[in-house]
Amino acid sequence: MKLALFALLLGIGIGYFYGFDDARHHQKNVVERTVDRVGGKNRGKYANDIDGQADAATR
Repeated sequence: MKLALFALLLGIGIGYFYGFDDARHHQKNVVERTVDRVGGKNRGKYANDIDGQADAATR
């Protein structure tokens, strides 16, 4: 049980620092970069431009 708890805490710690370092080096998050790299026909469907969505709703 102690080993499992230690492994969980170690994984959370490593993931936290990896994510923090990744955020410092990249403007986009990892999901956006993966979608850009993979592509696909639904790429523009998942945009998070709230201002653009509000403007489109008022038109």
